[in-house]
Amino acid sequence: MTEQDKKFSLVTDARYLALLIPSIRLVQWLSTGSMMSYVENERFFGIDVAPHPEGGIILSAQSRFSWVMVRDPKGSVTEPANIVFPKQFLKACRRPKFRSMVTENQETYEVKESVPAFMLPALVHVFYCGAYICGRENPPEDHDGSGLYSCRAKMDETEQDPWTVFIRKREIKSPKIWEIVTAAPAAKTNSIITTEAMRLVSDTMAAHSREFFDDPLTVWSLEEFKSSHANPAFRAQCKGAVEIIISVAQANLEALKGGAA
Repeated sequence: MTEQDKKFSLVTDARYLALLIPSIRLVQWLSTGSMMSYVENERFFGIDVAPHPEGGIILSAQSRFSWVMVRDPKGSVTEPANIVFPKQFLKACRRPKFRSMVTENQETYEVKESVPAFMLPALVHVFYCGAYICGRENPPEDHDGSGLYSCRAKMDETEQDPWTVFIRKREIKSPKIWEIVTAAPAAKTNSIITTEAMRLVSDTMAAHSREFFDDPLTVWSLEEFKSSHANPAFRAQCKGAVEIIISVAQANLEALKGGAA
């Protein structure tokens, strides 16, 4: 390990990692079902992290037919990397479920105060030998900070285990893809969106609603787009306080008809 490796640092909000869980689950679904295939699949795709040209970072996860990207405007990373998080680490990034109450009119609502602030995931810090998740506030009896989850990290893969964060420095294309998908003009083609792709979009939207429950500016759009860099595809964009882009491949309707024949 070099001295440069020891300077690696990623700081981001746990909620942004939680937004990528549906994409990681999609990779699991696409695997053959065996544990080894799942581990290898997840390790191959991982989560890409790279600086955003306008500040902050882009976190992204991809499968064979999808690319989910989210921008953390306050995040930072010393250099682009592909990071594989243990499943339990990602699970700890999700907001705990609020307790439900019922009104006199039999309407159900969530009680936000049922989960104390120190139990809500906040900053995630990953460095060359460890990673941890902090709570939003300190517990009343703890003035040194709230640690919700921690594990070791490695910058090599000589020893592969499911409880370690693996950091692999490499060239990351997410910033360029973000620029292409955002700038590409809308188009209308004879294509459809597949069930799996639509489920990914729906699950990511649900994750956004759960993690950013206090965001009142959420506006989602779904449209086809065409670019000289790639085949036509669908893009779903969140244009609220959180910037999210989901790019999914299309299924050509005529090709499907031909296959059915």
